[in-house]
Amino acid sequence: MTSEHGTGAVGAFYMRAEHGGALDEAIKNVMDPKGLLNPGKIYGA
Repeated sequence: MTSEHGTGAVGAFYMRAEHGGALDEAIKNVMDPKGLLNPGKIYGA
């Protein structure tokens, strides 16, 4: 994870490679349970 804008979408591949897809998706679901923030940006809509 990073505090810089834009690196999330670019670094998503590397985060999944490092941690697997479950961790980042679990964090997204905790922070945005209704999927209102950036729908479909990294994860499916």
